[in-house]
Amino acid sequence: MNNIHYTKMHGIGNEFIIINETDRFTNLELSELSKKIHNNNSDISSDGLINIEVSKNDSIDLVMNMFNPDGSEAEMCGNGIRCVTLFAIDQKMINKTQDISIQTGAGILTTSQIAGTNNIVVNMGKPSFDLENNINIDEVGSYQKDYEIGHHIYFSVGGTRIDNASTVSMGNPHLITFIDNVDDWPLETIGPLVENHSFFPNRINFEIAEIQNMNNIKLRVWERGAGITKACGTGACATFYAALTMKETNTKDVNVHLPGGTLKLSYYDNNIYMEGPAEYLSDGDWQDI
Repeated sequence: MNNIHYTKMHGIGNEFIIINETDRFTNLELSELSKKIHNNNSDISSDGLINIEVSKNDSIDLVMNMFNPDGSEAEMCGNGIRCVTLFAIDQKMINKTQDISIQTGAGILTTSQIAGTNNIVVNMGKPSFDLENNINIDEVGSYQKDYEIGHHIYFSVGGTRIDNASTVSMGNPHLITFIDNVDDWPLETIGPLVENHSFFPNRINFEIAEIQNMNNIKLRVWERGAGITKACGTGACATFYAALTMKETNTKDVNVHLPGGTLKLSYYDNNIYMEGPAEYLSDGDWQDI
């Protein structure tokens, strides 16, 4: 295999290996490539591998496919799509900076660059409490008779109680619980147990959130297939929607503070809009051996 040129980028600490390889790899090959890049013998690593292509569909600008370090494909990545947008603009893959349509596993999303900055606004689409095949309804229902999609999942894992958690889809599945102090909560040990709980046959992203005030939410994330990351755009959006629905906040504009930085979120016309930066880290060539 020839060298693979890559660019490493991040969105508020969420790091990605970006490649632009049109028709070179199948999804299975990209999955294997992500596992090789992120194994212990590799000299580069990140929170995921993203391949970008110019769309062959005239009504869509770009196509992005993201793979977690374990090789699983993520439907969408909020911080990743901002990096994709900036990369495509700077590499002249597209000739516009506004209303860029990007095909993802969660559907077509639209992004725009804020003029003169590296900040990108993403219309993240309409959140939903319906996770369809991502929840084992029969098992949850037998465990708690008053289960309702979107609310009141409660269970114990690793000796820790998960109370009154919400399930939200941003095209990918999330479980959010609100607690008093996210810094002291044992996410490192409980996160993988929640991700792989039998309630969630396709595994799940897990967020622990702390309401600081009506306009500010503090968040930590265990990402499905990646573990603890410094930021998660879809997780921030899912948490914001859960907070709105559960009356933890009553404003349609919030700041979500993650270990890697802050995202500005707004909820209008049933869609969530996310604003945040994209940054370059390095580039190089990777040889598959």
